Amino acid sequence: MKSFSDPRALVEEVIKKVGKKLVVGTGLGIGKPNSFLNALYDRVKADPSLELQILTGLTLQKPYGKSDIETRFLNLFTTRLFGAYPDLHFEKDRVANQLPKNVRVI
Repeated sequence: MKSFSDPRALVEEVIKKVGKKLVVGTGLGIGKPNSFLNALYDRVKADPSLELQILTGLTLQKPYGKSDIETRFLNLFTTRLFGAYPDLHFEKDRVANQLPKNVRVI
């Protein structure tokens, strides 16, 4: 069995084995493979010949403040709670209503 340390290399292997229509189911809340999901989403977003459907129940994202005082408080809170846990690129685009046409999040 092949091992991957680079999520982008794993994405290329998945596309090679599965094809251009990708369906990914993710777990609830924290515990998703964010680095892999980000690499997959970024790859599909950059290539309209690929299709991606993400099935997820609950996707948590770090809270961000709207004012200076909220931002200062939340930065302390999120650093302690989330640490280096990366944001999900598809979730940021979904919330901003900017998902590309070749990506669906259900």
